[in-house]
Amino acid sequence: MRITKTLSISLPPKQLQQMERTAKKENRTMSELVHELYRRYMADEARREFASSLEESRAEATGKPANTLPLLQIDTEIGAAR
Repeated sequence: MRITKTLSISLPPKQLQQMERTAKKENRTMSELVHELYRRYMADEARREFASSLEESRAEATGKPANTLPLLQIDTEIGAAR
């Protein structure tokens, strides 16, 4: 039983050639290259979400001494980032 699905995408010819060269140079299949691209995209997205959450927390804390921030809020932000 096959546990993968086939995906069909459209790419500009030049980009496809670049991807094929990269896959060949790294001894990977095109599927492996796309898997890695998606993993990196998701990791970048998680970092962006963390940075955004951190900026919101900083904005809320502006002008307040650090010891006045509720520990629950700090724990919630840390948990959300993980």
